[in-house]
Amino acid sequence: MSDIQRLKDIACQIRRDILRMVTMAKSGHPGGSLSSTDVVTALYFSKMKHDPKNWDRSGKGFDMFFLSCGHESPLLYSALLHLPYRFVILYFFVLQYMKWYEDFKCLFFN
Repeated sequence: MSDIQRLKDIACQIRRDILRMVTMAKSGHPGGSLSSTDVVTALYFSKMKHDPKNWDRSGKGFDMFFLSCGHESPLLYSALLHLPYRFVILYFFVLQYMKWYEDFKCLFFN
């Protein structure tokens, strides 16, 4: 499989995740997340220097990504889960979106 096809497959799965999250939460709008999926997929899965196994808050020696559009958080959550940065996501998710927690857990951890 070519690298381009691999990135397309990942982006497709991330889009599915976004739609599931927004639908199950019965809140939010998926437009921004869906339109930014290809860019975030290319960055995280091809260009950025990062290591989920050695993640550190300082970010020393690694590229960092800042998402200023809070309404695009489903995109970031899904991308990080597929890397997998699950411990980081659960930390932010539980703190910020307690009402979504049960739906989120059902989506990704069954």
